[in-house]
Amino acid sequence: KGLLAFDTEDEEVFARLQRDKQLFKCAQVITSRNFRFGILTADSGNGKTSFLLAGLLPTLRKRDHNCVYVEFTNRDPVASIRQALSGRLRPDTPPDAALLELLRSAARPEDKEAGPLVLLLDQFEQFFVHRMRKEDREPFIRQMSEWYNGDSETQAKLLISIRSEFRGRLDEVQKAMGCSLGAQQLFDLERFTPEEAAEIFRVLAESAQLECDRGFIEEMTARELASTDDGRISPVDIQILAWMITVQSAGEERAFTRRAFQKI
Repeated sequence: KGLLAFDTEDEEVFARLQRDKQLFKCAQVITSRNFRFGILTADSGNGKTSFLLAGLLPTLRKRDHNCVYVEFTNRDPVASIRQALSGRLRPDTPPDAALLELLRSAARPEDKEAGPLVLLLDQFEQFFVHRMRKEDREPFIRQMSEWYNGDSETQAKLLISIRSEFRGRLDEVQKAMGCSLGAQQLFDLERFTPEEAAEIFRVLAESAQLECDRGFIEEMTARELASTDDGRISPVDIQILAWMITVQSAGEERAFTRRAFQKI
């Protein structure tokens, strides 16, 4: 898929792309009774959006949680959340409802059989990028605090996904919320080992019905793709190379082999 993220329709193939252990751990924590707020971090290109859309979202829905994906942009964050929840809000929800009221409306506390509401707040770094001044960030942070401290009864849970270099900026949010997270509420998506990357290439080749030389793939991932710093491989590098191979029209280049790699 090149630089495109895996989406919900990619759930089946994503389940084979070496994120299963992290996905299981994350889902176990979020579905636990005491979880309300957590943070997912990773370097740019490490697959946070794919993990959320193709992994965590369908997994949580299978566990009877009402999971909703929210992409943060330059828009007002409450407006983005309101749009993502639009199909779940009660008809009498005010158009200018604050975060707490939106969560109460979407979680439907009167429906005892409905599962908890889980918001996946992706690309949260955009909140800081587009609000350089503290006073511009204060309204939404205040609403986060009002939810976290003022309503423990509503079955709502929030997971923030943010690039690693912005992780420290969340201290401002946590301080205002009075929230101290333990290791169980902090999730970090690491890059892949060469062995994991080789298996990913094998799965991608199989799903595209392309020839795959396993011995060459193992050699290539270790020698060509692995970082000289820590020996690990970025998901985006895997996807770009796979995309370059699969878009070849025909011939020897459209295969996961040494000959194809050298020609490309």
